[in-house]
Amino acid sequence: MMRGVLVWAVLAMLAGSGWAQEGENAAVAEEGQPAVEDVAEEATPEGVLPEAAGAEGVKAALGAMPGWMKDGVDAEAVRRAAMEGVLKAGDPGAAFLDGTEEEGAEWDAGLVLTGAKDGPRVSFVVPESPAAEAGVQAGDRLAEVGGEAVGQGYDLTAVRAALRGGAEAGVAVKMVPKDGGETREVVLERRKRAERPALSAAERLPTGIGYLRLECVRGGVAEEIAQVLAAWEEEGQVPAGVVLDLRGADGGAEAEGEIVGIAGRFALPGKILYRVDEGTPEARTVAVGAFPGDRLKQPLMVLVDEGTTGAAELLAAALASGTEGAMAVGRTTAGNPLVREVRELPDGRRVRLAVHSVTTADGRRYDGRAGMAPALAIGDRALDETVYEPEEPVLRKGKTLSEEEKEDRALRDRTRFDPYLRRAADVLLGVQALGHEWR
Repeated sequence: MMRGVLVWAVLAMLAGSGWAQEGENAAVAEEGQPAVEDVAEEATPEGVLPEAAGAEGVKAALGAMPGWMKDGVDAEAVRRAAMEGVLKAGDPGAAFLDGTEEEGAEWDAGLVLTGAKDGPRVSFVVPESPAAEAGVQAGDRLAEVGGEAVGQGYDLTAVRAALRGGAEAGVAVKMVPKDGGETREVVLERRKRAERPALSAAERLPTGIGYLRLECVRGGVAEEIAQVLAAWEEEGQVPAGVVLDLRGADGGAEAEGEIVGIAGRFALPGKILYRVDEGTPEARTVAVGAFPGDRLKQPLMVLVDEGTTGAAELLAAALASGTEGAMAVGRTTAGNPLVREVRELPDGRRVRLAVHSVTTADGRRYDGRAGMAPALAIGDRALDETVYEPEEPVLRKGKTLSEEEKEDRALRDRTRFDPYLRRAADVLLGVQALGHEWR
């Protein structure tokens, strides 16, 4: 019952603070949907929460508390805690900002991490990145960042934040080599993310699979991807399938147009990608437009994890639901596909809160309460599996490896420490073997 009361309070606060305002870019749709689903009314105990909106309602509720509950308690602190409580009840992912989030620069180290049991494992090192220059290799395990140990029960998102944060470019890390040798300390001379390419890697994997690694979705990245795909086609190397790696990637609302630009290289023109409900009687629908040149008609694997958020998360959801032959592989995403914005509270504090929702082409609705669950999930056991490959293949006397066998072996080597990429490659090879043709 109390949860129902708190949800009612959050809705009242939203209405009282003027947050459910008409979106500036709202487009007319055939039918509008309410921003918040109807909640069944529950009886509210008299005196617990009066019919008042916003902070005044919280203050009145606290004023109705028995005296013994208020004695010796800082009333202002209680009011702040109560406001945080009702907001968290309506949006568990709400984040209160203290102003330090914008201090310093966001750095790029060039590491793609996978959350293994014994610590984050390096799945991929971006070429010519600080990590590559420091000699970090795929398979190494991250044991310490900036003097803080990364042990059992670590938070992969927090580890990534530590690698991106701080005032200085250099950050000391301790790495356990992939062969289990002695731990070594290196200093990663990171570079500003804004100055690094959003498309950090474009690679032709063995067996003809195309690999694209996106650090973030920002202006111009759709054209970068288009140029890579065009170059592959011009060279006669049209991939058997494409892997778009969005693990740990982000992107702001200003890059929403890039989502359509990227999807346009894979989806049919006119295809609905998603619908944005901004809390108005109308909603805007986003669809793929007509793009010059042929779209890529090969299957698409989209790699995601708990660090995929913002524009990258919306891109993943749009591709997985609105593109034929697309599949999301990995772990459930962060739960903010551009549905959160920063709002100021009546007491002057700021909070990042889900203020609208997104509905993708397959009917899935994202309102900040949960992320996108991939079609092919990577479980904890898969994260910790070890792929054994002998240094030299065991062959009968006089037998040599065929070119196809060499390609298969090279692909296994490339994906040995990356269960996400390995699963995606398996699917693509299976589809290729079936000879399926896309529209």
